[in-house]
Amino acid sequence: MDQKGVDFSAGSGPFTRRLPVNIEAKVIESLRALPPERQFEVLEFVEFLKSRTSASQIMRPAGLCRGEFIVPDGFDAPLPDEVLREFEG
Repeated sequence: MDQKGVDFSAGSGPFTRRLPVNIEAKVIESLRALPPERQFEVLEFVEFLKSRTSASQIMRPAGLCRGEFIVPDGFDAPLPDEVLREFEG
């Protein structure tokens, strides 16, 4: 990989990396070098990534469940000690 690149803005820390400026050409070049069955695996992975990205970017409207349930007054009160002990083991 050459030294030229662009910052990959979705990463931070150990996941930050520089991608080649011509990433599309590199992906296509690498894909063409693979046998057909591996190309199919790449296609399946790309479809998985697209579906995961699409689902995670869908915003639910505020108040979607308005009127379907009532949050009790003490909802955010500290839990009783006996309940806490169950969580802490």
